[in-house]
Amino acid sequence: MHRNKKKIRIIPKLWLFKIATPCVALFAISCQSSFDKLDNLLNIEFNKELRENESSYQTNFQNLLTFFTGNQNLSEINDYGNEKNYLDYYYRWYVKIKNITNLWYENLGLNSKLQNWLQNTEEVKNIGYFANNEFINLNQDYEWLISSLTYDTTSNNQNKISNQVQNLFRLNNEINTLFNDFASRLKNQSPFNEYKNIFLPEGDFPSDWPFFKSQGAEASDVQNYFFDKLIEIAENLEIEYDTKIFDKEKINFDYSKLGSTGSSDGSYGHSHAVINIWREWKNNVYLYKSSDSEYQAELRKNNKYLQMQNFVNQYFAQNQNNYNLVLVNNQNEIIFELNQFMTNLKETLLNNRLPEIEINPINKNVILDFKQPMDKFEENVLYFANAMLKRAKSITLLIKNYRSS
Repeated sequence: MHRNKKKIRIIPKLWLFKIATPCVALFAISCQSSFDKLDNLLNIEFNKELRENESSYQTNFQNLLTFFTGNQNLSEINDYGNEKNYLDYYYRWYVKIKNITNLWYENLGLNSKLQNWLQNTEEVKNIGYFANNEFINLNQDYEWLISSLTYDTTSNNQNKISNQVQNLFRLNNEINTLFNDFASRLKNQSPFNEYKNIFLPEGDFPSDWPFFKSQGAEASDVQNYFFDKLIEIAENLEIEYDTKIFDKEKINFDYSKLGSTGSSDGSYGHSHAVINIWREWKNNVYLYKSSDSEYQAELRKNNKYLQMQNFVNQYFAQNQNNYNLVLVNNQNEIIFELNQFMTNLKETLLNNRLPEIEINPINKNVILDFKQPMDKFEENVLYFANAMLKRAKSITLLIKNYRSS
C-alpha cells in the first residue's frame, strides 16, 4: 500500500514578511506602553517621597523657628520645667546675672582710673580705713583682696575673681545677643530658611515642582536647575549647622572671641554656635542641687554666682569690725570706696539669688558628658535641626537616584 503523502504548502517570503511586520509593531507598542507605565510609576513614587520629605522639613523648620521667635512677652516667662521657648530657659537667669555683673563692671571695669592704678606696678597700693583723720594701713591682712580686684590683661586667669566676673559679664551679654541674632537669621538669611522657601509658591520656582509641566518645552531645564539648587543649599546647611547651631569639634570655649568678630571672608558675626555658648553659659550660671553632695559639688564648681558669693563672704568674714575700707595711693588719696562696693555687691547678690535646679544623681552621666545633649533646650534645638538635615540629605539622595534611573 502506498501511504498518502500530505502536500506541504510553501508560503512565499513576501507573505511571511507581511504576517511578521504587524506582530513586531504590536510588540514594540506593547513594550513602549510598559516603559511609559514604569516611568509614570517611578515619577509618582519620586514625587510622593520628595513631598513627604519636604513636608517634614517644613514642619521641623517651623518648630525651630517658633522655639526662637514664639511668645516674646518678657512678662510671661515660664517657670523651670514648663518651658515653651528659648526665653524660658535663660532669660530670668540672664537678668539676674546682668544685674550683678553690671554692678561690678560699672564700678570696676569702667573705672579706668582705678584699673590703671591697680595695674601700674610702680604705684603704691594701700588698703585700710581712716580713724581720726589718720589712715590705718591693713595691707598685710588684705593683700589678697587687691590682687583679686586687679584684672589680669595678659590672660583669662580663672583664679582671679575679677577675670571671672569680666568673662561672665561678656558671656551673659553675648548669649542674649547671639540668641536674638540667630532667631533673626533663621527667619531671614539662613540657608535653612532658603531651603524652606525654594518649595513655596512665592519662591523662585513654579509651584508644580518637581516636573514643572507648566513650563512646556523648558520643563526639563527648570527641573535640572531646581534639583541643582536643592543640592547646593543642602550642602550649605551642613556648614550652617556647624557654625551657627552646634560645632561638635569645639570642646574648649574661647572667651577672646566673644562678640562680633571678623571671619576669613571679610564678614563679621558671632564666633560661637548656639549650643556651644549655651553649654558654657549654663555651666557658669545654672545653680544645681542634688542629694548627692559630691555630685552637687562637681556640678557647682564652675558656678560664677557662688564664686562671687564666696568672695563677698570671705571679705565680710575678715572685716568683722565693719571698717569702712578704702583703697588709697601713697598720698592717702582715696582711689576706691571698697567697703561700700562690697556692701552693694552683697545686697545685689542677695536680691538676685539664682533658683536652684534639682538634679537626680541617676542622670549625672548625662549632665557631665559634654558631648551628650544635657537638657530640653539642647534636645529641642538639636532635634529640629538634625531632622531638617536628615530630610535635606534624603531629598538629595532621591534626586541623584532619580537622575540616574
